[in-house]
Amino acid sequence: MVFNTVGIDFATRPSYRRGMDYPAQRLDLLQLMFDQLRLNDTRLHAVLRFTGSPPVDPDLLARAVRLTLDAAPILATRFVDRGGRSYWTPIASGRLEDAFAVVADEEALQAGLLELPDGPQVRVLVDASASAIAVTLSHFVADGASFKDYLYLLAECYSGLSRDPGYRPEAMDGDRSSDWVTAGHGIGSRFASLLSAAPVSRGTRALPMSGQETAPFLAALETGSVTALRDRCRARGATLNDAVLTACYRVLAAQLGEAGATGIDVPIMVDLRRSHGGDTRARALTNCSSTTATHLAVQPGETFETTLARTCAMTRALKAGDIGLKGALQLDAAYTFGRRIGFRLVRSRLSWPLLCMTNLGSLDPDRLAFGATTPSHAWACGSIKHQPYFQVAVSGYLDTLTLTAGLFGTADDRTRAEAILGAIATELDGFQASRERDPDDARTQSAR
Repeated sequence: MVFNTVGIDFATRPSYRRGMDYPAQRLDLLQLMFDQLRLNDTRLHAVLRFTGSPPVDPDLLARAVRLTLDAAPILATRFVDRGGRSYWTPIASGRLEDAFAVVADEEALQAGLLELPDGPQVRVLVDASASAIAVTLSHFVADGASFKDYLYLLAECYSGLSRDPGYRPEAMDGDRSSDWVTAGHGIGSRFASLLSAAPVSRGTRALPMSGQETAPFLAALETGSVTALRDRCRARGATLNDAVLTACYRVLAAQLGEAGATGIDVPIMVDLRRSHGGDTRARALTNCSSTTATHLAVQPGETFETTLARTCAMTRALKAGDIGLKGALQLDAAYTFGRRIGFRLVRSRLSWPLLCMTNLGSLDPDRLAFGATTPSHAWACGSIKHQPYFQVAVSGYLDTLTLTAGLFGTADDRTRAEAILGAIATELDGFQASRERDPDDARTQSAR
């Protein structure tokens, strides 16, 4: 596919550092480790679908993709790990066209979503009917929050070009480091966090999958109303994330049988920008996330509300502390001794739990408008896991919650994964439906 590119005068845009190497950040190196340990495919995934709207213009979309490479030059690089150094270096300009392609149909779109292209760090596919867009972005470059920023940038560039062929976006080439996270805490706070009893996930219980990595797949399931579920959560003093985590615990515990009753580990992702008062504006595409461990036992016959109450108590206690900080400090401490020693320390000391959950939050429909065309459906998720690892991802769009799970496995594994997502959706639907029977919820609603 040949781009119809837009000329940009970089001489007037000193914030762009096109053609220069970028240093690899510590959280980039963590993704490298995940790749070496075969935890996942180190890609982020999203699908946008358009119905009842003017179709997307593929030529305009190609130009928009090219503009995103100009706005965030790290996307036009490759990751190099050689001679004890890790860095990003520009790829040949002739490879930039690999960031975009028109594919024949839905089947080709789905296949492309699962590929690991050797080229720019982002790839955007649109089907021939221009009714769906698939986006993959390297997890080396960005975390979930930055992935959403890229989706918004793509839509912004498309909309800008539809108004003005000479449109140029604001540069997203700021500092990619997460040093500000730990620097924002005093010495006392750092030592307290390092010495704290903050939980560490050491989950070793795996779901009953085949163990055969035949092919990658992504299972996605849309569930009920986000608004209704959020209202139900508020009435119980819970967050939407608390409810999804509770549903995950209950379903995973049922899958694990007796092991679930003794307690299982489900680490959750923490956006350090939000939890530690950083600048949440998209200055650069980067990794700035950590994890925190959660541990819960689910007893047979226990109601959803009972499990939810204990989940809420656990997450409130985590949020009362410096959630996610301990992991960031440990990473900083390890790399104090240099890149090679730090890499070995992290690899040997950190645990890799087999089950986890990530919440990418809601996608903003206003920021996902492609000119006059707005997606009717959209979801985003993290990486595709290698067995025995398994992750449930959740994202919201308009009033719909989408659950996803990606895995290298067999057709039977896909069936199992879809059943797990279906069971989680059933738990959430049951909790939402119970509001009419809950007197506390009824009083909350009447007070509004």
